[in-house]
Amino acid sequence: MSTKVLALTGGHSYDVEAFRGYLGELHGCEVTWAEQPDGNALIRSGEAASYDALLCYDMPGITVKLRNPIRTEAPDAALKQGWRRLLDAGTGVVFLHHALASWPEWPEFAEIMGGIFLYRAGTVRGERHPDSGYIEHVPEEFRVVRDHPVTRGLPERFRLAGDEPYLCPVFEDSVEVLVRRVGYEEAGAYLSSEHTVLTGEERPCAGASSLVSDAAAWVRRERNSRIVYLQPGDNGSSFKSPHFVHLTRNALAWVSAVRSCGSSAAAGEE
Repeated sequence: MSTKVLALTGGHSYDVEAFRGYLGELHGCEVTWAEQPDGNALIRSGEAASYDALLCYDMPGITVKLRNPIRTEAPDAALKQGWRRLLDAGTGVVFLHHALASWPEWPEFAEIMGGIFLYRAGTVRGERHPDSGYIEHVPEEFRVVRDHPVTRGLPERFRLAGDEPYLCPVFEDSVEVLVRRVGYEEAGAYLSSEHTVLTGEERPCAGASSLVSDAAAWVRRERNSRIVYLQPGDNGSSFKSPHFVHLTRNALAWVSAVRSCGSSAAAGEE
């Protein structure tokens, strides 16, 4: 029986054809692809809650345009309720890469994801934090640190030819980290996201959040749903990586197991 997956995109540029090919490699999944704001409409209406899993590669709630002010907005009450209804229904969610920057004006959403990427300095868990950092198009190595259904079948270490590591808050006290990044440990190696957006010029980060982490994949639970975040996914080369495709397949299978087995049956599973 196929896993019904709703894939969401929009709000951030991406390689459309590479993403299409990546979705085609998610064997065993019946994928419906919606671009924002259509995805939000499906969440508001409750239709999204009928899917086994969401694959979020979107970035709603924030508008980022080079050499323009960064604009943010909070979701309306109907959209918040739609998300809560979806999580109560046990629909699993896999967040990819820049989805971590979604809804910065809605703190509850960062808690759902297990962290947040800040395009500009902001308050996280009651404390001020600087804008988040990034390094664009660099080779990355990853280390699997926990045996889990999401990481099964992956080598202990694997590489991606060119992706984009983040320097941003991760709530390690409320997530289970499965994969960590190797290298890129110095905050000075990362570029300021806010400065790049506002000026079009690159400048090292002014500082690092006290919540920064080398976590690259983690899991958590929210209401009746399982949540996975995968930090890679910046460009087409990662979407063609067998390791990244395998990781995504595992993640979708794990988050959708609650719907397949029933929330009570799956509650005690890893």
